Amino acid sequence: MNTETSNSTSWKPYLILGILSLIWGSSFILIKKALIVFMPVDLGFLRIGIAFLMYLFFIIREVKKVDWTLWKSYLAVGLLGSGFPSFLYAIAQTEITSSVTGILNSMTPIFTLLIGVILFTSSVTKQAKLGVIIGFLGAASLILFSDNNQLGGNPIYGLFIIGATICYACSVNLVKARFQHVNPITVSSISFLFIGPIAITYLIIQPAWYYNLQAHDYGLHAILATAILAILGTFLANIIFYRLVQLTSA
Repeated sequence: MNTETSNSTSWKPYLILGILSLIWGSSFILIKKALIVFMPVDLGFLRIGIAFLMYLFFIIREVKKVDWTLWKSYLAVGLLGSGFPSFLYAIAQTEITSSVTGILNSMTPIFTLLIGVILFTSSVTKQAKLGVIIGFLGAASLILFSDNNQLGGNPIYGLFIIGATICYACSVNLVKARFQHVNPITVSSISFLFIGPIAITYLIIQPAWYYNLQAHDYGLHAILATAILAILGTFLANIIFYRLVQLTSA
């Protein structure tokens, strides 16, 4: 490996990680704003449906290139990486704050490590252990420097966040194991081919979300928050996240 390639490889994952931190860190606030108008299930389907529309061009472009023997893996990545978490986060944030959501979300690294070792026989490097330790130190600092109001809410709903982090952990290990050499756009778009049509169908036959949007004074802000959440937090973030996984490790 030449020097230029080595330097590019060394700084690129950290740049991607920084971008993802900004995008996903703001997602919890956007979910809260959208929930002012939309029910959690409606928000979940709206998020998936809008992201699916963004992926349509890539789905049409990539569909003929796909190795369809991996269709079960694409389906699993779609459900675990975007499908189930879209609903779990929305349901959880009806009862807990964005701060608590962010803290609980930091469980993702440890579940990724455990699932990788148990189900995917992944090796545990010193870097991986260090990453998990840093993640927990970050979570601990959030707890220590938050006041009681920020950490309020119904703790039972935190289980939905834990469920979402387990979904993410399974998805990221699956991407690393099955799609290491597949274009991240292909992985993202084809995984949405399985879940997107379900969301669009729901939004058509269950138009209560639209009536809420029309009737609520905050409707425009809520749909804008949802669109940003879907386009940045799902469509764009998934593509660059899968690229990050390929460049590094689960």
